[in-house]
Order: sequence, then structure tokens, then C-alpha cells
Amino acid sequence: MRRTRDGVAQPFSGYGVTLQRDDIAKLANFINVDHGAVAGQQLVDPKMLRAALQQDPSDRGLPASADEYRYHNGFWAWNAQHVLGCKSETWIPFMSGYGGIAVALMPNGFSYYYFSDGGVWAWARAARETDRIKPFCER
Repeated sequence: MRRTRDGVAQPFSGYGVTLQRDDIAKLANFINVDHGAVAGQQLVDPKMLRAALQQDPSDRGLPASADEYRYHNGFWAWNAQHVLGCKSETWIPFMSGYGGIAVALMPNGFSYYYFSDGGVWAWARAARETDRIKPFCER
């Protein structure tokens, strides 16, 4: 793994970090289920995390691509209202990477990830299915 050349030796989060499927699932659960805490110890600023995950309606972040997408604190969010047929805005935060990497954090605590190099980031069907299993969209 490549690291900075100073005393901290901070690892680069790209260019050499290789994650396994289990790593992605653990990271998604750390953010989406455990809300940035491990064994009761909060490791991530809760206010920033709530904003990034679109859980603070007064702090939605930067608009991107009309009203359907937002960007906040390193996370993208997609308003699935029209696709899922929800009564109101239904934001789904996700992380997106080069070539077709997506980690979607559903509001019901489910997580979905897909890694490819085909330039496809389509995961609306996964959102629809997780909503069917454990509803998060008010109709």
C-alpha cells in the first residue's frame, strides 16, 4: 500500500488499497447501521454523517443534476421519489467510484454494492426490492 512520506504515513485511499467484499459490507454497515460508531464509541461526527446521509432536511448539500441528485460530505444522494412512487422526497445516499462502483445506503438499513468497470451505476432495482422487503418509501 502506498503511504505519505511523512511521520504519519497516511495510506492513500486510492491507488493501491484493495478492498474485499466483506470490507465493503463492513464499511456500509459501519455508516448505515452503526451510524459511525464501534462498540458504542462514536468515531464519526454524528451531525456531519446525518447531513451526508440526507437525514437532516435543512442540510441537503449541493444540488447536482437538477433536483434528483445531491452531494454532501463525500456522499452522493439520489431522490428516488418518482422511481419508487413515494409521496415525498426519498433520498438514498451512495458512494460512487470510477468505472461503475456503487455502494448505496438504503434508508431502511439495507446496503447494496456493485463493482464493475463497465461504466454502469444502475441500482434503482435494488432500491425498489429493498423497499419491498422493508418499506422506507411512504406511499
